[in-house]
Amino acid sequence: MSEEAGHEQHEPAVTQVQEQLLGGPIAYTREQVAKDAGVPLEAARVLWRSMGYADVGEARAFTDADVAALHRMLHLIEVGHLDEDTASRTSLDVSGSAEGRSEGYAEQDAAEDLAAILNR
Repeated sequence: MSEEAGHEQHEPAVTQVQEQLLGGPIAYTREQVAKDAGVPLEAARVLWRSMGYADVGEARAFTDADVAALHRMLHLIEVGHLDEDTASRTSLDVSGSAEGRSEGYAEQDAAEDLAAILNR
C-alpha cells in the first residue's frame, strides 16, 4: 500500500465504508481546513476540541462536512449569535464529549483561548 503524506491508503471496501459513514471522502488536514476557514490553526483546534474532535495530528482526517461545520460555527460567532464562551459550551453540550473534558481542557479555558485567538 502506498501512503500520501499523513494519509494511509486503505482497501477500496474500507474507503467506501468510511465515505458512507462520514458523508464523503477524508480529504483534508487540519492545516488545510483552518486555512480554508481563514482562521489560525489554534482557533480551529479550540473549536474542534469543543466539538469533540480527536487530535489527529498531521493526518488527513477531515471531510467536506467537517469543513462546513467549522465555517458554520465561525459564522455564528462572527454575526453575534454566539460569543466564544457560548460556542465552546454549546458545542461541548451538543457533542457530549467526555474525552475533551477528561483531558482536563475546561470549557472556560476553551472559551478564553478562542476569544484571545479570534481577537488578535
